[in-house]
Amino acid sequence: MSQQLSGILAALPTPFTADGKIDVEALRSVVDRNIDGGVDGLVACGSTGEFAAMSEQERRLVVETVVEHTAWRVPVIAQTGAVSTAEAIRLSRHAQESGASVVMLVTPYYEPLTEDETEHYMRTVATSVDIPVMLYNLPGVTGVDLSPETIGRLAREVDNIRYVKDTNADMSRVRQLIHRYGDVITTFGGWDTLILATLTEGAAGVVAGSGNVVPAELVSIHRALQAGELDRARAEWSRLYPLMESLMSMPFVPAVKAILNSLGLPVGTPRSPLLELDAETADRVSAEAAAALGQRAPLPTATPGKVLRSADSRPLCSASDMPPSRHFIDGGYVDSTSARVLDVVDPCSERVLCQAPDGTAEDVDHAVAAAVRAKASWARLVFVAGSKPADLQAGPSATSWLIAVLRSSSCWTSPRPHGPRGTQRK
Repeated sequence: MSQQLSGILAALPTPFTADGKIDVEALRSVVDRNIDGGVDGLVACGSTGEFAAMSEQERRLVVETVVEHTAWRVPVIAQTGAVSTAEAIRLSRHAQESGASVVMLVTPYYEPLTEDETEHYMRTVATSVDIPVMLYNLPGVTGVDLSPETIGRLAREVDNIRYVKDTNADMSRVRQLIHRYGDVITTFGGWDTLILATLTEGAAGVVAGSGNVVPAELVSIHRALQAGELDRARAEWSRLYPLMESLMSMPFVPAVKAILNSLGLPVGTPRSPLLELDAETADRVSAEAAAALGQRAPLPTATPGKVLRSADSRPLCSASDMPPSRHFIDGGYVDSTSARVLDVVDPCSERVLCQAPDGTAEDVDHAVAAAVRAKASWARLVFVAGSKPADLQAGPSATSWLIAVLRSSSCWTSPRPHGPRGTQRK
């Protein structure tokens, strides 16, 4: 996929299983969540993806999985930078062979490289592949700061260096790249609290780890700016900003993973030496993410403790209180088409009271068909809060048991004439 990159590029986290292996199925789910949210591209093995804690083989697996599962729905950018030039070349060539659209190249880290050493590394790796290259300036982590002048020079001298991701809290650097070197290189911002500022300044897009949490919301802001609707973009950004500020004030990768876990997308924990967020911080940032998504905040994380049992070990109910181990459909008990059964356990005594039949699609179809036949009778039931039980006439056999239950609830009655403003006549 060779189209020009633009818009919201989500920097994917790398899910790990409980025993520390890459969770391929969870990674596919992360890919789908972002694409379903409308993002314009995916970055594999970036900083959010914990590439520095992975082996070369693991990085290859992540890129292969993301490319394969994305299936050309959006471009895939593979981050292939490494401490050694040779490893970076191997990873870049593998990304190209796997079908990545672009390789992203972070500067080597740990060793304080000179400007000449940095430029030589960038040129050597970039010219080892044919696909476009995105330079990745991450001075706060790598200790190497690519100046706008160096970036512009590299882009002029190496044909396939076409993009730069600048992860810098200094907006003046992004402005220089956009306005002084926009003719030779396309700029993406990488600082999540500056997403709106970066886009309004004229950047082609942003690469954001927060895109995993609020993909559709960031896409909406970008689309609003494209349509010239600045006020709408600002209003939407104001709802996201508290979350962005929190993410950037705490360990970023653990925070993103804590939020995704709270949203029901199990991505596991960060790889050691990174640690999980403490429960209080994880609950706080998860609540902010839920607010940004317009959802109810997840329940606080429960602290594991000793299970307390009542001294009264009498069971809550007995086996004789349980209904027959069959399905109740169309006014009577019928056998399940499944041979599988589920244990019904008394929570006090932990004793199995009975076994309930599992259901199959055929059982569900049978029940739904019975419900459809009975819907005319059900439609005559009207809910009136606080009303007394009424004499209901049983309809088809499928509704007789339901009506018996409803009579005992003291909140259902037969239809009656209603007075003004919907009040029931007495």
